Amino acid sequence: MTVSISQRRNEMAQILTRFAERLRDNYHFAEMIGPQDEGFSEFNTTSWRELQDEGYLKPQHTFGSAQYSLTAGGWLKALKLSGELESPNVRSRGIVLARALKALVKGRDVHFDQIADERDLAPQTGLPGGWIYNALSCNLLNDLFPNDNMTVRYDYRGKCFRVPPTFGMDWREPL
Repeated sequence: MTVSISQRRNEMAQILTRFAERLRDNYHFAEMIGPQDEGFSEFNTTSWRELQDEGYLKPQHTFGSAQYSLTAGGWLKALKLSGELESPNVRSRGIVLARALKALVKGRDVHFDQIADERDLAPQTGLPGGWIYNALSCNLLNDLFPNDNMTVRYDYRGKCFRVPPTFGMDWREPL
């Protein structure tokens, strides 16, 4: 049976949005879901593979059981597809997070990145740690504030985020 492109795209969107709904404010990699799980069994196997190929899902297969975790890009795509990216809740959370990160580089008198850890930012901001991690991992703030450079980078060695002294500055044309 051939499945139309529009049906495949619809299935892929439903998988991502349902996955994100189930995660809520937890870390994007915190839960594994597969085609056999409740609420996901009606989707074609190929839809899962296409999401993996596009970098939205990461395979976590165990003992013949197909399971996936959501990637940071998958979490962001789910926010876009569900319309949550434009919600007042996400925007207000983004403002709180951006202010906390800007406070780290206030004065911009150093040449080095400042360290940010979601476990420290959570009590300071009142935002869930998992949501902060997801937002920083996918550079959500760049989507919320496209006129400002809100890029942070994850440091795998230090298991923290690096906030450059240029964080929050207006984008400019390259020289």
